[in-house]
Parts: sequence; C-alpha cells; structure tokens
Amino acid sequence: MHIITQIDRMERMSDYLRGEAVRSLDLLRQIDGTIEALVLIRRQMDGFNELVGSLIKQVHAQASGTYTEDELIPSLEQSQDVLKRLHADFEMRHKCAKDAPELKSEDGVEDAYGEVIESLLRYSDSLERLKWSVLEHNADMEGHQEPHLLTTDKDIDDLFDNL
Repeated sequence: MHIITQIDRMERMSDYLRGEAVRSLDLLRQIDGTIEALVLIRRQMDGFNELVGSLIKQVHAQASGTYTEDELIPSLEQSQDVLKRLHADFEMRHKCAKDAPELKSEDGVEDAYGEVIESLLRYSDSLERLKWSVLEHNADMEGHQEPHLLTTDKDIDDLFDNL
C-alpha cells in the first residue's frame, strides 16, 4: 500500500509540474508579446520625434514668411494633450509590471515600459520646441515696429479698435 501512495503522489506532482510548465510558457509568450509591442511603440515615438526635429530645423532655416498659428499651435497642443494621457497610461502600466509578482526584473517588461515613457517625454518636448520655434519665427518675421506714444483719446480708441 505504501508503494501505491508514493506512485499516486508522484503522479500528482507530475501533473502539477506539467501545469506549471504550461503556465510558464504562456507567461513567457505574453512577456515576449508585450515587449515586442512596447518596442514598436517606442520606435514609432522615436520616429515621430525625429520628424519633429527636422521640422524644427526647417522652421529655423526659413528666411521669410510666417506660419498659420491659428491651426498649427492648437494641433500641436492637442498632440501634447494626447501624449500626456498616453504618458499617464504607460506610467500606470509600468507600475503594474513592476508590482506584478509573476514578473522578474530580468524579464525586461519593466525596462521596456521605461523606454516607452522616456520616448514619449522626448517626443512631447520636441513638440513644445516646435511650437515655440514657430511662435518665435513668426514674431521675428513680423519685424520691429516703432513705438507709438498714445497722447490723445483718439489714439487710445484707435488702439482698442485694432485689437
């Protein structure tokens, strides 16, 4: 009877280990899929960042003309708002990956989230630099105007009418 009990225990242990191995393989597949997705997102953000960098260079090289601020600046600000929301989302996911008991630091998930977050911040900073480059360029292109001293009521009324 002792041998049957031992065999039964060994079979149960074998079943348990097989289940653990399958779970581990599934977890490893999920880890690989997550890291691949995060690498793709980071590459996209880095590509967008490079594009914005080239746009900043074009703005600085532009010798004349102005950019339409009414459409461009709100679009840039809207993009920054989207990036802020993405940043908050990825920060939350990063924390979850850090706190997940089934993940180890050597799995790379935590690092991949950190890289995406850094890339998002660089991209957002580039958008801010582009926005200010456009505004500064337009201000420079408007030229210097001579100051006009307002001395009469009509001058003041004209000023407010022109606003």
